[in-house]
Amino acid sequence: MLGPTVLPLARGPDDLVIRVANTPIWPMPRLSGSAAWEKANLHKALGIATALKGTRARVVYYGTADSDIERYAPQAPIEVVPLLAGGLGDHPEWAARGREDAYYGAFYEAVVREGAHIVIVGGDEQSFREAPALAQALPTTRFFCNNHGLCPHPDARYPYERCNGVVRFVAISHAQRRAYPTIRHAGVVYNALHPDEFQLQLQPLDCLLEREGGILRLPAGYALFVGRMNREKGAHLALAMAREAGMRLVLAGPLAPRPWDPHYFAQEVRPHIDSDRVIYLGELGPADLDRVYRGAACALFPMEWEEPFSLAVVEAMARGVPVIATRRGALPELVEEGISGFLVDGILEGAQRTREAATRIDRATCCESARTRFSWETTGAAYVELIWQALSEER
Repeated sequence: MLGPTVLPLARGPDDLVIRVANTPIWPMPRLSGSAAWEKANLHKALGIATALKGTRARVVYYGTADSDIERYAPQAPIEVVPLLAGGLGDHPEWAARGREDAYYGAFYEAVVREGAHIVIVGGDEQSFREAPALAQALPTTRFFCNNHGLCPHPDARYPYERCNGVVRFVAISHAQRRAYPTIRHAGVVYNALHPDEFQLQLQPLDCLLEREGGILRLPAGYALFVGRMNREKGAHLALAMAREAGMRLVLAGPLAPRPWDPHYFAQEVRPHIDSDRVIYLGELGPADLDRVYRGAACALFPMEWEEPFSLAVVEAMARGVPVIATRRGALPELVEEGISGFLVDGILEGAQRTREAATRIDRATCCESARTRFSWETTGAAYVELIWQALSEER
């Protein structure tokens, strides 16, 4: 059996070989719902490829055969290798975990067989647990993991701490980095937006959605909440803010009951849904969600937890939709006060800002700021800087 392929040290961008594994739960793009981790990981890979465009660097992305990365990002110089026939999202839990093990096993086999200067993964501890052993055999390889957040269990940090010094964890916000002081992060790289996915909406438009039984019309100018229906995302607070502001509220997002709070939606959200002043649309695909955003006067994100990042927040701002958000987690980093929205400390202040958002926030400025701060170019350049830093250091 042949031994591992150890590449010579990279002296410049023309030498670089970067191999990226994504979380293989959903294909990309996903047309029928959200895939936040998959999107964030893919966009970081595309950002790196964009930052290295014009060099002979190889950025190799390993995904699923039902993804269509070439069509999704034809301008990005990235190689695509499918490792699974399809994503795992529709499989029972144990079958999915077994297939995910097979995916990462095949990915790391490719790393050992073909060599890499940089290995980037973006899942939970399952995605990087082989790294300490592989690092012994691959002395010129540097391992990175995009840290999307840990589960609330007190033992969740231990696999990360075990890999400190071998895996360079990349935080998605400064708030996340502060939240886990025992995990050694190499730096912070924000998640990025697709450059062509969002268009500026200067004025809200009436929204027309195809629903069972006909067309649903939502008159323009409502407050919008997008997120999972559980307590930490704050749908109940959005209800209170919109009611106090005297505005219709449209809710969009999947039911996501927590084991410790299984009756949240039934008890605190569903009783207020009347299909008039409060409308619940369920989980929407990207096309319908875009239509709903185009009709919104503002978007409410009253988080009740330390959110490490929120793609929904920056996707709203990229359309020019003002954001009203609580001062939790990374939200003060994402929302520029008075430019892309407002940060609030309670329901009454949130209601006041909800009423003011349409006249106080310039939508064109909001859109331009978000598209610049969270572009592939910006995040890719930040990640490449971490890569060169890692290659210049002794492991």
